[in-house]
Amino acid sequence: ARTVPPGMASATQAKRFTSARKLESPVLAPHFLRGNDITLAWHLKTGGQPVRAALVLDDRLLVETEGQDLYSFEPRSGVLQWLYALAGPSQSGYSADPDAVLFIAKDIYYELDRTIGRPRRRIVLQFPASNPPTVLGNVVMINSWERRIFALDRETRSVEWAYVPA
Repeated sequence: ARTVPPGMASATQAKRFTSARKLESPVLAPHFLRGNDITLAWHLKTGGQPVRAALVLDDRLLVETEGQDLYSFEPRSGVLQWLYALAGPSQSGYSADPDAVLFIAKDIYYELDRTIGRPRRRIVLQFPASNPPTVLGNVVMINSWERRIFALDRETRSVEWAYVPA
């Protein structure tokens, strides 16, 4: 039996397995595809980096890798739209407006142009963000781990208001 000293967490540690042998996905094997009557539309390569997060955001498939790259694909064809090198892993996911992909990395708010992936806005946050940004017109709202909601003006990059729930 394992004993845990008082005040210490009892969570088990995950062990990393590394192998010199490259393992291919059995799902992509031709016999698996034929045997299950599946037609492979396309697959992507991420430079050997494992996928950290993937989601479909309206007309884009966003794929974030452990190597801190953000890929934007056209989901039906698999055509790469753009690639952006992240400053760090996204903290809380992604959201979008009609013109931009929005996310937070290392407590910095980013807006990337949806079409070409070029940065449009970058705001250094003065608080630790806890959720993906939500946009309403020219205001972006972000929750903080300090139990506050902040509204930032996208153009001036200033805090418009903050709300502390009771």
